[in-house]
Amino acid sequence: LTRKAFVALAIFLFYFIILENMIVGLSREYANDIGRFMPLEMADRLIPIPRFLIANEDTWKKMVDESNMHIIYTILLVIATWLLCFRINKKRDL
Repeated sequence: LTRKAFVALAIFLFYFIILENMIVGLSREYANDIGRFMPLEMADRLIPIPRFLIANEDTWKKMVDESNMHIIYTILLVIATWLLCFRINKKRDL
């Protein structure tokens, strides 16, 4: 979407480090945790926290069970991104 690589990298880093974390944090408080469907948050939730860091067995099982759902969301997001990039590049005369 941007022609300069440095500008694209700056936008991505701003989104990755600041914007998405703010959206996810605010959605936990005010929007019933809808931020769990943000692209990088879905990918982060694919890898559960190591077992030795969680004392509660129910919390661990819930996190592992949710991983399957996030795998599907991540695959759908990757397909949508690939299709978008394919359509954009197909229209350009490269």
